Amino acid sequence: MTESRILALSLLLTSLVLRPAVGEEIWNCYTSGGNVADIALEGDSYVWCVGSGGAARFDIETGEKLVWNKADGLPANSLRCVAVDAKGLKWFSVPQMGVVKFDGKEWKRLTKSDPGLNNNFVLNIMVDRNDRKWFSTYQGGVCVLDGEDWTTYTTSNSGLAHDMVSSIAIDKKGRYWFGTYRGAGASVFDGREWVSLGPGNSGLSDTCIYSVAIDSKDRKWFGSCTEGVSMLDGKTWHNFRKSAGVLPDECVRRVFIDKDDRLWAGTSKGGACCYDGKTWTTYDIGSSKIASNNVKSIAQDRKGRIWL
Repeated sequence: MTESRILALSLLLTSLVLRPAVGEEIWNCYTSGGNVADIALEGDSYVWCVGSGGAARFDIETGEKLVWNKADGLPANSLRCVAVDAKGLKWFSVPQMGVVKFDGKEWKRLTKSDPGLNNNFVLNIMVDRNDRKWFSTYQGGVCVLDGEDWTTYTTSNSGLAHDMVSSIAIDKKGRYWFGTYRGAGASVFDGREWVSLGPGNSGLSDTCIYSVAIDSKDRKWFGSCTEGVSMLDGKTWHNFRKSAGVLPDECVRRVFIDKDDRLWAGTSKGGACCYDGKTWTTYDIGSSKIASNNVKSIAQDRKGRIWL
């Protein structure tokens, strides 16, 4: 079994080297600028994390950290999310202030005053396989940037379940899966038709979905606000809850699939959990050196390390 490494970011940046064969854990700790809200990879070279202290870039090989904040050109120090496109451009969401694009030297800000983006509070940014940028907004649905062209999907012009969209994932068939807030559940879009899912018409456990992820078997995983994790395998639903003894917290802020097809669930109060299909393993401040029990984002670098 190959060695897996876990790095956790929150009020403190910590790293864990876990060798399952001997049960040994090695943690490394790094200070960060504040609470970390999101993490993204830039190729095989860098890990970006954003939060209340601006944006930080970590060199995967050397561990060197560079930080950008308001003094360096950002409109504010608080950032919500980050994504990296195929050209290496970095995209940052600034709460209530739109989106900022960074080419490594210059910053360009986009707001609802510009053509295309219809809401200044962007909750999530996703770059698809065609390098289109999908911006999930607080009350403006989803805005899509394809080159210079914009498309917007809202409840008024599409079958989107709600205009407050938390996350987006793409399955093997090229369908887009949207997690929404405010009692609307999830929506799926195949390019032509929309279908909405919730507890009333499916096995989805909650109407409030924080995060969506899809594994190599094309199973859909949903992290919910109050009902743990739901998984759709073909037409069969499975639910995993704290009440069943598998999760430490019902509020799952992020679901992530690693290179070994394991599910990682970041919770609001119970730390992070890893599910290998048989066993759930929890990392919290009581059983490990994870920096915080509030895990908002998860990523994995080329060395197999998990960043939390």
